[in-house]
Amino acid sequence: MAAGSFRLSATRLGALILCGVIALACARWATAGEERLEPAASARALPSLDGATSWINSPPLEETTLRGHGVLIDFWTYSCINCLRTLPYVRAWQRKYASHGFVVIGVHTPEFNFEHAPRNIQRAVGDLAIYFPVAVDSENGLWSAFAARTWP
Repeated sequence: MAAGSFRLSATRLGALILCGVIALACARWATAGEERLEPAASARALPSLDGATSWINSPPLEETTLRGHGVLIDFWTYSCINCLRTLPYVRAWQRKYASHGFVVIGVHTPEFNFEHAPRNIQRAVGDLAIYFPVAVDSENGLWSAFAARTWP
């Protein structure tokens, strides 16, 4: 019995060593002859937030004040079911990580004509208990600047 358990341990150790060798080989192969990878273009610079037509819950934010923070830009619209389904998670991340420098910026980009009305957007922000800054993007300026293609 002891020999069987030793053999099992040796098998596990062999498997771990093999996994380690494969991981090292893959890491070397992936970086062989290459410079260090640069961050994705989207991670290098935050596009200008000047395209917002107004702001809710905050004065206009600027890229310079956000430098050094983790920033989540959440494109949404108040009548989109997928946007509404992700909202509890976005709110929870904001609450949990704000003290660590994490910033959530909601960007309300309307899909339908009735979603352009500032009164409707303001009411939705209140009804949905959104307390993070919301850039109102009624002219799709931020949508274009971030090359957004769809809501969540």
